[in-house]
Amino acid sequence: MSIWSSIADFVSELFEPAVKAIDEYIFTDQEKAEIDIKKEKIKAEIEKAKIALAGKLLEIETSLIDAQQAIIVAEARGDSWLQRNWRPGTMVLFVIILFVICMAMVFGVDFSGYEYIIDRLFDTIILGLSGYLGLRTVEKVSDVIKKNKAMSLLKKLNAIDRLKPDIKKK
Repeated sequence: MSIWSSIADFVSELFEPAVKAIDEYIFTDQEKAEIDIKKEKIKAEIEKAKIALAGKLLEIETSLIDAQQAIIVAEARGDSWLQRNWRPGTMVLFVIILFVICMAMVFGVDFSGYEYIIDRLFDTIILGLSGYLGLRTVEKVSDVIKKNKAMSLLKKLNAIDRLKPDIKKK
């Protein structure tokens, strides 16, 4: 606890009885009730504004994510090889740069003063590769899950088709 907060506490305790006395003489009970009602209305309006603001923020974030998704889908479906592959190509380039830096360090090249840049480059490579490889893994696994669901659905449909002749005979 700092000395300033101690002084503030002492002063507020010193003047608290005077503030209460003035408050009782200036405002009637009805005026106090009206003030409390106005305070509650203002608090409710503030809460409504916060909720509306949060809703707008969510809409903006959703539209931003949709726009980013549209860009990535457009790149993936593009006609140009470069348009479809610039992201993985960038990651390969970063790995090559990191490999060259590591080999240069092995052979004694001094990179003092450049540690920050090398660390940021390494962080970018880790983030990019882990995101890229992780998303590719999720994509492959989701394809397998979709195929398995489709196969189980087909098996159920085959079982139903096999039961149909038995139903017709009865």
